[in-house]
Amino acid sequence: MWITLLSDVETRKTTLIPQPFWFRPLFQAPKVERIPRVSPTGRLLDLAEACLLPNFGELDGHAGWSRVWVAWNDRGLALSVEVTGKSGRIQFDSSRPQGSDGINVWVDTRDTRDIHRASRYCHKISAMLFPRRPGEGPDVMIVPEKIARAQADAPLPDPDSYQSRAALTKQGWRLELFIPARNLQGFDPETNRRLGFNVQVIDPERGDEFLTGLGREFPQGEDPSLWSSLELGA
Repeated sequence: MWITLLSDVETRKTTLIPQPFWFRPLFQAPKVERIPRVSPTGRLLDLAEACLLPNFGELDGHAGWSRVWVAWNDRGLALSVEVTGKSGRIQFDSSRPQGSDGINVWVDTRDTRDIHRASRYCHKISAMLFPRRPGEGPDVMIVPEKIARAQADAPLPDPDSYQSRAALTKQGWRLELFIPARNLQGFDPETNRRLGFNVQVIDPERGDEFLTGLGREFPQGEDPSLWSSLELGA
């Protein structure tokens, strides 16, 4: 099924609705026990290729410039993002997250597919890169946010309760984020192994990429029915 869809991309480029809109992806997140790492230096997560998610934008012939890895354990949810092909410096604007290099992450611990307004089990976390002193790598500013038009708001955790680490690479940057289970209201893998899940990777020079393969023309930031599903594997 996946191979057939990719081979038909060329014949579908003239359609008005993006091909990923017709699907709700179900991604797998392996269980990785020894994360986050306790060392104060080096990688926070260093997730294996088995944790790499497919690029759903390929359904519309979009090769993409970002990659996303996801894993989990009983302590929380782990996310690693790498951006390539970046020509300029990291841009940071604390007053305008969409104008900063970084990511937005949405998690629905109930994976409710038929609601168009967020519930109290829906969470949004913004993680923006900002430069430190010359010669040093970037740091991360984490901001848990309310979701627009939500029916009910999830609690907003202390930003310092998240763990993150970032680094510059030869072609761009890498950001690793660990979301503690206590920060995700309703996170209970023993009774529910599926989460609603979406990631927006932001590059002020090139726009952004969403895990779903859709763009900003769809209200992904506030409509959980447009998010992907993430299954917590063994």
